[in-house]
Amino acid sequence: MREQRFGGITVRLTGGEDRQGGGDGPLVVLMHGFGAPGTDLIGLWRVLDVPRHVRFAFPEAPHEIPGLFGARAWWMLDLARAEQAMAGGLEATPKKFPLVWRMQPTGSSK
Repeated sequence: MREQRFGGITVRLTGGEDRQGGGDGPLVVLMHGFGAPGTDLIGLWRVLDVPRHVRFAFPEAPHEIPGLFGARAWWMLDLARAEQAMAGGLEATPKKFPLVWRMQPTGSSK
């Protein structure tokens, strides 16, 4: 495994002919979820039944979640608002909290 930075994002590369992400085989990008560390999916490349030339990239989200050691996020969520919306039931959520239901990261397009 090797670690590299692309556009300010830390990416761990594995697999491929050299087992360090090298070669020109297909590249599979696996992105972790909200609150997970950037390393939580890396072990998957060893257990997936794919040809040896397949490469894997595991990017680490750019935002650190305050107060949670190692937790990362691709964008920050308003968890209190989301929890409040879900407490009202999923059927009512779009009507009661339309902004929470359609939450999207700053700078993204619809």
